[in-house]
Amino acid sequence: MRKLITVLISLALLNITHAQDAKSVVDKMITSLGAGKTYEYTMKSTERIDGKLYVNKIFTKVNESPKKVFIDNIEGDNKGVQVLYVKGEMEDKALVNKLFGVKLSPFNSLIRKNQHHTVLESGFSLLYNSIREAKTRANQQGAFNQVFKLIGTVTYDGKSCYKLELNDPTFAYVDYTMTSGETLYSISMKKNICEQLIVEKNGFSSFSSGKSGTVIKIPTSYAKKTVLYIDKVTYFPIYQEMYDEKGLFEKYEFSGFKLNSLFSAIDFSEDNPAYNF
Repeated sequence: MRKLITVLISLALLNITHAQDAKSVVDKMITSLGAGKTYEYTMKSTERIDGKLYVNKIFTKVNESPKKVFIDNIEGDNKGVQVLYVKGEMEDKALVNKLFGVKLSPFNSLIRKNQHHTVLESGFSLLYNSIREAKTRANQQGAFNQVFKLIGTVTYDGKSCYKLELNDPTFAYVDYTMTSGETLYSISMKKNICEQLIVEKNGFSSFSSGKSGTVIKIPTSYAKKTVLYIDKVTYFPIYQEMYDEKGLFEKYEFSGFKLNSLFSAIDFSEDNPAYNF
């Protein structure tokens, strides 16, 4: 009996140790994010702009390569707006239903109204790159266990999830000189940082601010603190919170998440009878 109790205790400790292995969870999440090809979900986004939190609810279909996106704004300031983008089609512009079917650049301010990101960032590629960057930096500094913390298990949208926290003690703003052809967007993509934080820190009025030779302040990483709920089945982060030195600046809550859905051509066509183009 004593041996049985000892074995059970050992197994329990082994399970606890395994459940608290942040590296294993992070590695599996990165692998899953890198392998994702298509997504379908409804996302509630909470984003800080000029000190105010804007909330939107968006139904989205995404094909990663080639990039194809359909967006239907269900709630928020852009309610009723549908956007369709198919890379290489429509002169690489996005079709917007509320503007009488007009085609606009994905970077147009009308499409990005009260939102941090463009239609091109739909999906998980931005988070995938920022997490990989954070892991690389943490490993280089021998600080993985200080940066990545597995807090425990939570239930979200009916799914059992790992709760993971990333804390970047080196988060700061540094000088960056814009070069010819660079935009705030291209800099944010190159550095895996948030474009909105660049706008806020430099007191810019829009995403199109700045020009060659301008010295701007940019964050050294995407966020000072990140909280993720990672689905134990798919290893996708279906709940995300990002904080800077001021507090929460982004929160994304995914529901009805479907990974690698089999889309047909009609899913990314203006002729889809379910769309309002």
